[in-house]
Amino acid sequence: MADVAPWTWYVLAAAWGAIWGSFGNVVIHRLPARKSVVRPSSACPDCGKVIRWYDNVPVLSWIALRGRCRRCGWRIPIRYPLVELGSTLLSVMAVRSLLAGGPDELPLFLSTFFIHFAFLWALLVLAVIDLRTMLLPDAITLPGVMLGLTFVLVTDRTRVLENAIASAGAYLVVLVFFVLLYRLVAKREGMGMGDAKLLAMIAALMGWKGAVFSLVGGAFLGLLVNLPVLVLRRKDDGGSGQDGEEEERSVLRAQLPFGPMLSLAAALYFFWGEEIVATYYGVVDRIVLSFMR
Repeated sequence: MADVAPWTWYVLAAAWGAIWGSFGNVVIHRLPARKSVVRPSSACPDCGKVIRWYDNVPVLSWIALRGRCRRCGWRIPIRYPLVELGSTLLSVMAVRSLLAGGPDELPLFLSTFFIHFAFLWALLVLAVIDLRTMLLPDAITLPGVMLGLTFVLVTDRTRVLENAIASAGAYLVVLVFFVLLYRLVAKREGMGMGDAKLLAMIAALMGWKGAVFSLVGGAFLGLLVNLPVLVLRRKDDGGSGQDGEEEERSVLRAQLPFGPMLSLAAALYFFWGEEIVATYYGVVDRIVLSFMR
């Protein structure tokens, strides 16, 4: 480790993340449609022509082609380069966090990086799939649970039972309170089973603290996203009257994917969880002390 310059790790991590970002786009497109993510080769969804390797370089090909298919001119969604960039950034951030305080032994360093990146990559892909289809495929979440528990078992056996219980508990909490009970009380759907399995995957690697942070943080992020929509719609309607009330109810009852919020909160906890929690308690302490004076 000492013989390798830090910039080398960043370059390798960026290349690794970009490659898997490109594959992530394949998974996002094909997995919800129950198609193989391996065969056939990548092709234009519009004209069906196979994409050549020089037109499939992450980010750079999209820029060179100006966001269009070389053959038919079909406009390639901006989602494709954004996913590749997101995967690249997550890979670089993952290696940076390990260089700042990770293992010194090369085999353990690499294995930890691969697991951490796989977890972050899965969060990214699941978030985009949920945004597009309102689905969180078991083909990613369930192997993610097993991979997380296996990694903890190998690296820190003292935590594996705690994380296993946390994973099962996270699944049951969402199932009982946010799926079944919510459906019984509100007479409509709340969170889905995919959300329960995603939270179980998060808990498998990051334990119960990561699961709680992701659930609470995801709800807070969801509120931040929904509140401006509600305010804007009420403003357009005049903010009062029966029509305004109906509009408000329609917004509150709208089904929005929760997976992206869970994924974003989990990524925030992965990188800055301790700092965020410490800042939160610091703010709360100052508020309490100000009222006690």
